[in-house]
Amino acid sequence: MTFQGGCSVRNNSARGIVVGTGGIVRECASSGNKSHGIEATSKCIIEGNTVRDNGVNGAADGVRITGTGNQVRQNNATGHPNGANYNVPQGNDLAPIGSVATATSPWANLQF
Repeated sequence: MTFQGGCSVRNNSARGIVVGTGGIVRECASSGNKSHGIEATSKCIIEGNTVRDNGVNGAADGVRITGTGNQVRQNNATGHPNGANYNVPQGNDLAPIGSVATATSPWANLQF
């Protein structure tokens, strides 16, 4: 299991934060990376992160999940190409995505 807590990654030539099975990314910031801001595989917790403006000069997601059984909640993502702030396939627990003004769930992921 990998735990990334309270870290800040920016302006990397590839992805910002990458975690494998069972990883936890909590209260981190990822910005200006050339690829995805946060990428996780399976059974991970992605919680309380700020993910902005990744995918400089190319397509990338703010939060990208490649497996199943993940929990994605209380994140703030914005500024990713084609509006791909959250790329989370079925088989994962994705909290509702909304804005500060419209979110009704305390677990909501925010974007603007």
